[in-house]
Amino acid sequence: MNYHIKFTSFSIDDLQQIVTYYDDINKLITDKFLKEFNSELDRIESNPFLFQTRYNDVRICFLKIFPIGIHLIVEFDKIILIGIFNVNTSPKKWHKRKKLK
Repeated sequence: MNYHIKFTSFSIDDLQQIVTYYDDINKLITDKFLKEFNSELDRIESNPFLFQTRYNDVRICFLKIFPIGIHLIVEFDKIILIGIFNVNTSPKKWHKRKKLK
């Protein structure tokens, strides 16, 4: 099955905040982050069921180098990114996002 990734407005904001954070440190770090992030998006798109369901029907893809988790829901042929969080983010924020997707 061919899946298509859909970013929610929340996940776009999350990504922009992460990029701004790494840009403030060093643009090379941002480039490395985006390369890994895009690589993981390719993995998610090719088979979203590789990633364990962590709560309700939300799956999380953890980046290998950066402390970031991509939170996603699979609905038919769509993969909805509901959040891109630092691993230290409170789970309450995750659950709130699921309701607002």
